[in-house]
Amino acid sequence: AEYMGRMSCMSCMSCNRSCMSWDLYSGWKGKTGEDMSALFLALTSNPIPIHVLKLGNNEIGDEGAAQFANAIQSADCSLPLKELHLDHNHIGVHGAKHICAALLSNKCSLTHLDLFDNRIGDEGANIIATAIGSGCSLVVLNLRHTHIGDKGACDIATACQSERCSLEDLDLASEWFLVFCVFSSCYM
Repeated sequence: AEYMGRMSCMSCMSCNRSCMSWDLYSGWKGKTGEDMSALFLALTSNPIPIHVLKLGNNEIGDEGAAQFANAIQSADCSLPLKELHLDHNHIGVHGAKHICAALLSNKCSLTHLDLFDNRIGDEGANIIATAIGSGCSLVVLNLRHTHIGDKGACDIATACQSERCSLEDLDLASEWFLVFCVFSSCYM
């Protein structure tokens, strides 16, 4: 019954051409990698005009982030996604690496990325800094509660100074004092 419900949902998605936002907050929590692959395939292989996708709190982890990023970069992807919410998903450095590869691909049109409450850390921040400093399309980036320290904050501060950086809104609220100090020390 659950499988049929999932397939019905995906069939409905492919028929509903007026959908602009899809909220799956906690809706796929506990699903297997195979389930996530089916979801990402349905999202990326159908010409559905989804501009906002909320996949927060689904525990997709690095594997799910990698699957989604690979799906976005696939040759047959026609998903006009502008806003992606991956908050509360146990995404670490490996997942950040794949997401950033997707951000730098010519298939990606994301302008808003929410990675709130994941385990990105300094290494992941360095990867993200490379993407935002290299001219990806991001305008809004939420990195609150992502375990970014001094090194990662400085990498992001440096990337924000790049002429190719399109970022207008960067949220590092949990590390605001740390980031203020690092931004100040990096550029004073």
